[in-house]
Amino acid sequence: MELPVRVLQIGMTNNIGGMETYLMAQYRKLNRELVRYDFLNITGESPIVFSDEIERNGDLIYAVPSRHKSPLGHYWGILKLLYQKRHEYKYIVLNTCSLYYVFPLFIAALVGIPHRVIHSHNSGDEISESLSRRCLKKLNTFLLKVSATDYWACSKLAGRWMFGQRNFSIVHNAIDAKKFIYNPKVRQDVRQELNIANKFVIGNVARFSYQKNHEFLLDVFYEITKYDENAILLLVGSSNGDEERFLMIKSKIEQYHLEKKVLFLGLRKDTERLYQAMDCLLMPSRFEGLSIVAIEAQVAGLPCVVSDRMTSETQIIENFYQLSLNLSPFDWAIKVLETKALTRKNELHSIQRAGYDINTSSKSITDFFLSNS
Repeated sequence: MELPVRVLQIGMTNNIGGMETYLMAQYRKLNRELVRYDFLNITGESPIVFSDEIERNGDLIYAVPSRHKSPLGHYWGILKLLYQKRHEYKYIVLNTCSLYYVFPLFIAALVGIPHRVIHSHNSGDEISESLSRRCLKKLNTFLLKVSATDYWACSKLAGRWMFGQRNFSIVHNAIDAKKFIYNPKVRQDVRQELNIANKFVIGNVARFSYQKNHEFLLDVFYEITKYDENAILLLVGSSNGDEERFLMIKSKIEQYHLEKKVLFLGLRKDTERLYQAMDCLLMPSRFEGLSIVAIEAQVAGLPCVVSDRMTSETQIIENFYQLSLNLSPFDWAIKVLETKALTRKNELHSIQRAGYDINTSSKSITDFFLSNS
């Protein structure tokens, strides 16, 4: 066996989301003498997140034009790249949130890359399905049958949604759990930095999108402020290109006169510190594969109030509450307010037992790449 085994990963974008966080947690824990990751940027000209770190380590980032701006350049670029590199990679992994795009796996099969993995990271779709999209999904489902050799999913829900009755393996969205351990000193420091020392701090870490349901989140927070004038909402994330939705959210904040109670913190690389400052994580998502944010928050002992559209596999600690989106914002607000009475503690061992620590997960993935090489 020639070491290290080189793996080509697809799925990193220029936005720090759950998929990017998961891939980098994996990447940083690799035994680089055994396995190395290179990356294919399929989003166009913008560099993927953490590109400086990846290139400093001597790993490669390939890029092809965006398929939306230059379809011919995109598909030709992938065909050319995978043909030229077909003897360098025994594995290609497509990390995806939908079945609308599986082209790289199909080409990898054509050029003879032996192991072709598709990894489902979601359990729903943000875009309503037109006839053309339904046809595309059916075509790609067929292409997967002749292209993919291995099917992975972050949860049972994500696997069933994307792969139906086909067999798949659960590969947890593991994290570097020790980074998120509850730390009262960090909590105090961050709350002072943000000038929220004596506030009841509710947090949400997510891009501004249909999936994350910020509209309902603001309805809930508005109800909370009726009962607790010290409540503050931290919104951590970017518009991810959806400026119309972002402006709609800001307009709703103004409509509720919450401008002084909602803090936009933008895209952050220090979420492990921000969880310490929060008193409750609020996530009324319309759908989730398996939320890395919820896993990270639970390590920090942070009470979580989330929608029941999130797979129950996400729950690790006792103070994790799933509510129906059919309930009123008032009902949600009451549950959030009830978390004020809870005692917070370090939940590292709970996360490790559940298999969400990157040290355990990284070993399993490394074993997979080595066993088939």
